[in-house]
Amino acid sequence: MKGNGDGRDGELDFEGRAVQGPLPTWDWSFAITLAALRALVARGAGSLNLARRLTSLGAVPTPMKCRITKIRMPRREDVLLEGMSHADVSGSITAEWVSYPQPSENVKPDSASESKRKKKVILYCHGGAYFVCSRKTHRGITWRLAKYSSSPVLVIDYRLAPEHPFPAALHDVLSAYLFLLESYSPDQIGFVGDSAGGGLCLAALLWIRDHGGINVDGVTQPVPMPGSAVLFSPWMDLTHSQPSWFLNAPYDYLPAVPQHNAACHYYVRSNDLLTNPLVSPLFAEPANDKQLCPILIQVGDAERLRDEAIVFWKKFSDAGADISLELYEDQPHVFQMFTFSLPIARLALRRTATYLQHNGWKEDGHRSVRVRNRKPHPVVALSNPFHVVQRGQLLMKRHTPESSEATVVEEAMEVEVVHTKEITPAVVEETVEIEIAHTKEITTAVVEETVEIKVVHTKEITTAVVEEAVEMVVVHTKEITTGQVR
Repeated sequence: MKGNGDGRDGELDFEGRAVQGPLPTWDWSFAITLAALRALVARGAGSLNLARRLTSLGAVPTPMKCRITKIRMPRREDVLLEGMSHADVSGSITAEWVSYPQPSENVKPDSASESKRKKKVILYCHGGAYFVCSRKTHRGITWRLAKYSSSPVLVIDYRLAPEHPFPAALHDVLSAYLFLLESYSPDQIGFVGDSAGGGLCLAALLWIRDHGGINVDGVTQPVPMPGSAVLFSPWMDLTHSQPSWFLNAPYDYLPAVPQHNAACHYYVRSNDLLTNPLVSPLFAEPANDKQLCPILIQVGDAERLRDEAIVFWKKFSDAGADISLELYEDQPHVFQMFTFSLPIARLALRRTATYLQHNGWKEDGHRSVRVRNRKPHPVVALSNPFHVVQRGQLLMKRHTPESSEATVVEEAMEVEVVHTKEITPAVVEETVEIEIAHTKEITTAVVEETVEIKVVHTKEITTAVVEEAVEMVVVHTKEITTGQVR
């Protein structure tokens, strides 16, 4: 490997990264975890039913002290979004309160006493690409948020696509927020969401800014902004227009997606809506007379959605918005869910709790930072993270839409085609060997049969993720259209 993406003078430099993971700050157990997750995600990517079965195998376990209370809340019939009928806003939303009582308290999470004491409350929107996952799958994040923030967390099961396309999920988020406003003041409420859930939180903020009014006794009353919002790897661009979607493909577990030029994207009724800011918030523009609430974006610098977070941050920070960006070294998509093994993931949630408690950073500091993935996890100020996007854009211009992800990444990184990565020799010797073989020519029809991951034991490893340790043989191709690379 040539490097690890270290920057100088507050800059980022990823041109020295190897063409394929594992990255230097990953230990062997995390590398295996990502390999297993990547295989699981790839298996469910081609089938909606299979993906839902895989994500509904069971709820994430929580500590004994954690309290979970299931509730149902009504949908708001007085909030009728464009394209919705009255039938679309009827019924109720399933949700749950997640709380982690502190030693000095013994009150219910939705009690009036908490509201009077000005306690914070968090509205959490889970990720899952708008068609999978639930409040149960994200309890590993939500119970820790409740613990670190000493605040109750309301997690909703919003309606999923394709059965309920846009704007059904957005309507459920707004209904949940209005439900909280019946007991809490706006500055007590914080939005948190990951991936698609982060996109929904941002879409809700944009709707409140631009359309936020409800009819009360014949009078339109504005909906106030919440106190703050924290977005984990938010999905802001359903068109996948940013370079990192391709350049970070070797390190992330997110699968490639088909191009949406033939069939309609499952989240919308028409592909014409893909650039709607309430669908893809990346296309939103700042409003001089109306600001969003303070926003913190946390994103892994090795994930596919990195660049859209940077572009959104720059656009709105340049316009004077109170928005902060944190790039976490060598981290994949929604790394916060790996709290069971990653100290940096737990640190991210603690920083989230601090941000929400004060509705922003207590003291004015750097608006863009990088959190290093080595103890004690120093936080380094970044002078211009946008230059990484600019470099990627220049690289992508040299390639046609038919260029494969493997070709783009290989030219960007300029590294050897075949290499071997040793993983923690002091602990496990020759446990995992990753070989990357590139083929010059391969037909599209053979792609799905050619790209494979083989799991082979070289020595026994005891791990909760896999029962057999691995040798991954990843076959990349040079002449495959981007939409067909799996």
